[in-house]
Amino acid sequence: ETDEDETNETTPMLQSLLLWVFCAGQYRECACYGKIRWGMDQNWVYISPAIPSVALRIQCQIGKQPGLPELVDMKPGDPSKHCECQVNSSSRFFKSINLAALPKSVREYLQPEEASNCQKLSEDKSTCG
Repeated sequence: ETDEDETNETTPMLQSLLLWVFCAGQYRECACYGKIRWGMDQNWVYISPAIPSVALRIQCQIGKQPGLPELVDMKPGDPSKHCECQVNSSSRFFKSINLAALPKSVREYLQPEEASNCQKLSEDKSTCG
C-alpha cells in the first residue's frame, strides 16, 4: 500500500471534473491544453487540439485560421463572444487557475479555504510594522 492509496477521512475526495473556464475575450489569443470553445451563451464552436500534450492556440475572433474550423459570428455586434478552455479539475494546470476565474458553482463545490480577509489583515501582528 502506498501513500497515494490512503485517504484522509476528514477531507472528502473530490471527483475529477471537466470544467469550462474563461480563456480569452474576443480578438485575444487563447492557449489551452484541452478543448477550446468559441462563442457565447448556448452557441459554441468546439476546437480539439491535434496533439493533446501541446497547447492549442487560437485567435478568438471570427474567420478561418489554418488547421482550425471557421469561427462564426453567431451574434453580430455583441462584444461578449469569447473563448473558454476545458480543464480537468485534477490537472496541474487547474491548480494554477485563480479561483476567481472559476464559475461560482464550481467555487462552491470546491469549498476553498479563505486565504485572507480584511479582519485577518488588520489583526496581523507580523513583521510588517
